Amino acid sequence: MNCARRAMKKRMRTCAGLLWATMLVAIQALALDFTPLRPMAEARTSHTATLLHDGTVLLVGGVSQYGVARTAELFDPRSLTFARTGDPIFPRYLHTATLMRDGRVLIVGGVGRANVIVARAEVYDPGTRLFSSSARLNVPRYGHTASLLSDGRVLVAGGYTLGRLAVPAEIFDPSTNRFTIVGNLLWPRTDHVALLLPNGNVLIAGGRGYNYQGKPQVFVETGWLQTEIFDVQRSVFIPGPLLTRGRPGCTGVVLPDGRPMLFGGGDDTVEMQSADVFDPATGKFVLEWDSWAGRQQTATVLPDGRVVLIGGLGVPAVQQDVVLSSMSFYDPRTDQFSGSYPVFMQEPRHSHTATLLPDGRVLVVGGVNRNGALRSADLFTP
Repeated sequence: MNCARRAMKKRMRTCAGLLWATMLVAIQALALDFTPLRPMAEARTSHTATLLHDGTVLLVGGVSQYGVARTAELFDPRSLTFARTGDPIFPRYLHTATLMRDGRVLIVGGVGRANVIVARAEVYDPGTRLFSSSARLNVPRYGHTASLLSDGRVLVAGGYTLGRLAVPAEIFDPSTNRFTIVGNLLWPRTDHVALLLPNGNVLIAGGRGYNYQGKPQVFVETGWLQTEIFDVQRSVFIPGPLLTRGRPGCTGVVLPDGRPMLFGGGDDTVEMQSADVFDPATGKFVLEWDSWAGRQQTATVLPDGRVVLIGGLGVPAVQQDVVLSSMSFYDPRTDQFSGSYPVFMQEPRHSHTATLLPDGRVLVVGGVNRNGALRSADLFTP
């Protein structure tokens, strides 16, 4: 009997060893997909990354344990290096950066030093590699979204302003260099996404706002199920289809077939490991489980149509945030998620940026984990 037990244990150890070896080979193969890059000149999180017309990537602002950054860098995909470019006029984070038709980049809003909300926009010119001051916002804001419309204007919506949520939305017109109020959000929000739809309208979805609750009525923070659509032709916000879950801190993409899709989201104690995808047959969002999505991850549509989710925050059973060092894929052709893979980035990260390069690789930059804001960057090759 003892001999039989020893033989069984030996076989189990052998099987376990073979399984671990197989997993190690698979992990090493996956790890080859990420190339560690030389670090940026400055650590940054809650920054912006913008692909320019020449294929370089402009990184602006952000914040670290050393303060708010008043710097910008360019990533060159040919040399795989970062280099300083002209300094922004205003230090800021939680801002937006939008590539305009003429190749310049519009920088809007954000939080500056001493927690001041930055009221002025500025423009980066790739030709001179310099920033210049631009128009003043009607409503200073941070945590908002900025969407390039099909006519070349930029819609700025949502976010926080002076002690409250920003209700009015505004549009920047590069031909006049002015911001103009275009109406109020139906559900003022921050921590949301704005997706340009194939018909030229903009879907505002997810995020958090304040709702009435109780008697007497009081405002409580809530994740919005309601979406709204900015109708470009009429310049008004109209109600959109309801989400199945409130999704503050989610990410969103427009799939190659034109359907909007939102991944993850949640609050400090609940992680939405699910996704909402729009079903044109019913005109509603449909819940998708097992998305392996957290909060403040990135979602990038690859050239083959798949969506890659990288990093983010997860909430395990012990209800403590875990910074993720993993990625997962969604394939719209099969409507399937693939599992959460260890990716062996240099460091786990959230609140980073992921930029699709012209050759199909993805530049993953900065972010933050328990060690603070990051200088590190990785290049993912699908």
